[in-house]
Amino acid sequence: MKKVLFRKGIAIESDTCYYFDKDLLEYYEEDTVFSDNYEYFCSLSEHSKGYGVAVCVESKENVTLDFGGATILLHGMIQPFVIANSKNVTVKNVNVKYDRSFTTEMILKERGENYLKCRVKDGFPYEVKDGRFIPYSPYFRDETIDKGFVFMQEFDTETLKGLSWPVVIIGSLDKEKAILPWGGTVPMMLAYEDGEDVVFKGENLPGYKVGSTLVLSGGNREISNLTAFNSEDVRIENYRILNGLGMGILPIYCKNVTLDGLKMFYDEKSPGIASNTADGLHAVALKGDLVIKNSVFYGMIDDALNIHSNYYAFESKNGREMYITCPGPAVTFKIFGEGDTISVKDGHTMYETARYKILKIETVDTRTKKLTLDKEVLGHAPGDLIENLDTNPNVYIENCSFGKANTHLRFQTRGKTVMKDCFTEMDLLFTGDTNYWFEASPVNDVTFENVRFETERTGVASIPEFKSCGNEKYYHKNVKIVNCSFSTPNAIYARFTDNIELTDCKNDRNAPFEVTLDNCGSFKTNCEVNEHVTSNRSEKDE
Repeated sequence: MKKVLFRKGIAIESDTCYYFDKDLLEYYEEDTVFSDNYEYFCSLSEHSKGYGVAVCVESKENVTLDFGGATILLHGMIQPFVIANSKNVTVKNVNVKYDRSFTTEMILKERGENYLKCRVKDGFPYEVKDGRFIPYSPYFRDETIDKGFVFMQEFDTETLKGLSWPVVIIGSLDKEKAILPWGGTVPMMLAYEDGEDVVFKGENLPGYKVGSTLVLSGGNREISNLTAFNSEDVRIENYRILNGLGMGILPIYCKNVTLDGLKMFYDEKSPGIASNTADGLHAVALKGDLVIKNSVFYGMIDDALNIHSNYYAFESKNGREMYITCPGPAVTFKIFGEGDTISVKDGHTMYETARYKILKIETVDTRTKKLTLDKEVLGHAPGDLIENLDTNPNVYIENCSFGKANTHLRFQTRGKTVMKDCFTEMDLLFTGDTNYWFEASPVNDVTFENVRFETERTGVASIPEFKSCGNEKYYHKNVKIVNCSFSTPNAIYARFTDNIELTDCKNDRNAPFEVTLDNCGSFKTNCEVNEHVTSNRSEKDE
């Protein structure tokens, strides 16, 4: 592999190791390559306006980008890295920073029934105009905060631990905007200047505590720090995100992804306590192995990890052709490929009625695809779920820390999942959503070993949203929690989950573990537990 000095605008070639020999590499919009390929961004619409990309590796093999510990400083809404349709690509030894964070941090000084009085921290320039709060820098203005709901999360100013995670709208009192797609409404506020402070006025305000740090995020989540699309053998090593926009690392339809030394945390180099405006790792429809080791995930505004594929829904058929539609918001993610095996479910249950192999994929419109399959399509009902059985990676997590955040580690894959020798202040969550996001799939083989849970929440929560049926009662299966320690007795909350084991675990209070089982199957333990069964289980193992 030849070695080449990296410089801005260089055309990336295969079989090359690029190195950088300075401490700082700055990108302005004019230094980037514009891309409007919506598959490279975390977009909920094919009408994404596109963005400038600083470093793009497309259709290449055997490429290493070694920045030697340098900082990439980005001015404006720029996508740092895209790896697309490539194989054996490594990005390492780099810090990524924006000149102005896309969050705004403020201290809550005073509150009343209908107002919050805040002092915005230095380094977060903003403007208040017509009730709107507008973060800005010389290179961008974020005018999204009145358009829809955004996070305004609460953190402990001293410990930096997450305290609450409300969503709000600032700058509009249009009540239609306040309705959440999954139910409920969000607080609506108008912003006013009061000397050096900002006052947010509205009704039914969140219960923030005076003295807390409030972190307001913007509405743009399309950019990630690094997107890997339709690629194989991608490695990210010693990579720090100081104040990322959108998703941190976003691999989509990739095979074999390794994160070794991904760092998101707060220190004297940090622009603020928030490291990223959305998920730390958002992994979509992966294959092979996802390896995460020696990494720190602190300060994310959304999930530290979200590992999932997506369900589609059956629409119609014509011989060996099947028309399927995306029922959820994530219409742009690549979920299927030629050669993949799909499973058709009975409605929104997990009962499988047929399997097919994809021979050809055609896009009909934003939501609809036409699949040519290996055999005649049966008479499925409109709305039956379609699952790609091949986008269920194995997940191996070792020697990692997760915390200083308000959200979760979210696992949704049939592949083998092992998490060991880790620390978390966040709960480990098995979802399974057939109602709004339509994120797949069930977990089938999970082991948490020697994990320290430092959280008041329940450590492991299994909360699928699906329709149970006689043929497939359970969604998640085979969850082992072994030799783990908990700060509280709150160990497990599970519903429609089978074969759970809690073995050789302890908690700081030396109290019986609290275990809640709702419509679950087998549960085995050698620990002392208070078992709360909220519905009859099909089997109970003493």
